Amino acid sequence: SYCIIPYARGRVRSKPLADLKREIGQVAASGYREVVLVGINLPCYGKDLGLRLIDAVEAACAVEGISRVRLGSLEPELLTPPDLARLAAQPKFCPQFHLSLQSGCDKTLKAMNRHYDSAEYARIVADIRAAFPNPSITTDIMTGFPGETEEDYQQSEAFSVRMGFAKAHIFPYSVRQGTRAAKMPDQLDLGGVIGSVVGTVQIVEPLGKVEILAGIVPILKPGAFPRLIGLVLACNEAPIVATDLFH
Repeated sequence: SYCIIPYARGRVRSKPLADLKREIGQVAASGYREVVLVGINLPCYGKDLGLRLIDAVEAACAVEGISRVRLGSLEPELLTPPDLARLAAQPKFCPQFHLSLQSGCDKTLKAMNRHYDSAEYARIVADIRAAFPNPSITTDIMTGFPGETEEDYQQSEAFSVRMGFAKAHIFPYSVRQGTRAAKMPDQLDLGGVIGSVVGTVQIVEPLGKVEILAGIVPILKPGAFPRLIGLVLACNEAPIVATDLFH
């Protein structure tokens, strides 16, 4: 109810698998070794083609020269146990899941028109942790949504702590004209919202620092650290590229 993108993007227009494999093959031939599959509402990939997102992941993993395949931001309610099992079977797949939470308060989630509640979100996180030995769960959290009370905020914060996120993008609600949220009563004062953001950062930020990953993780090149350039990630001689799954 707060986002203008659904009004602007139109219907889902998935990139055919043949086009995807050709594009990834081209970037692999150019020296890229890691590909990030991205798109608005990423798990909707393939609905217009009779496919699922996992089909795109498997196609990307099959490209010679690609060492890692990663996913962009995901709508959590569209990840199913069979999908997770197929992902876990791909050695090239990086188990980093950016599951956009937005709020850990069910009342706020309903007002946001999110299609899950906190219990379903927690179940999906548990399914991921059962399918992968050391997954990284990251998220987005919004504070100051219209009508959010201090109690709602405390519920969201407590839920976020329980989830043990490796990283969280925390930001204040901002009005987007043309959305339902822009017309909702009880729009909050920005000063108080910013304070909520700071408080949530202080609670959530340390969580990633206490997460211990067991075992050895291979790197693409010793001493290579990625840097962000628009939608393209470059990593010295082992670069990363973001590939949009939609037209």
